[in-house]
Amino acid sequence: KRLFPAIGMHIVYAQYRSRRLRGIRLADYRAMIEAVRHGGQEQAEAEGRRHVGHVRAIIAEQVTVGTTEALTRNPGHS
Repeated sequence: KRLFPAIGMHIVYAQYRSRRLRGIRLADYRAMIEAVRHGGQEQAEAEGRRHVGHVRAIIAEQVTVGTTEALTRNPGHS
């Protein structure tokens, strides 16, 4: 089950653009495609979940770095 069924990945990708995220997305999609091509339904599902984890980690990192940079530029403001 999706935790947030109303959130489309296209929105996430539009908000968080980075070469690193794009590269991970392409690599993850290839892994999912290969799993499907070889009839590995469980493996494809695992690759999809791994992809969500990768995207989540990159976004969390970007948010943390962005927050740190904002606080460094504007000390005393949170």
